[in-house]
Amino acid sequence: MPLRPPLQAAVTQLLRTHPAGSAVALDQIGLVLGTLSVSTEEIEAIFVALESEGCSVSAPATGGGEARLKQVIEAARALKAESSTRPTLTQVAERAGLTRDEVLGALFLLRIMQRR
Repeated sequence: MPLRPPLQAAVTQLLRTHPAGSAVALDQIGLVLGTLSVSTEEIEAIFVALESEGCSVSAPATGGGEARLKQVIEAARALKAESSTRPTLTQVAERAGLTRDEVLGALFLLRIMQRR
C-alpha cells in the first residue's frame, strides 16, 4: 500500500534518525505521527516501509498486550459497524480507552501473532 504524503514524510523523518539495522520504538512512531489520522492498514504500511529499509519496530515490554489487543479489536469492530469508513487510530484509541501508543502496540502484537 503506498503511503500518502504526510505518512511518507513521517517514515522519511524516522529513517533519518534510525539507520538500517536499528529499532524504531512504537513511541517514536507515535510522536512523529502526532495528530495525523491513521488507519490500521496505514500503520501496517508504515511498519512495512520501515522494515523494507532495514529497521525493525519495537514495542515496550509492559505486559497486558493481549488484553489491549482485545480492546482494540472490539473498538475497531464497533466503529466499523457504526460507519462505512475505516476507523482511524485516534478513533480506535478513544473508543478503547487507550493511548495511541497502546493501540500501536496492540496492532504490532497482532502483526507478530499473524506471522506465526
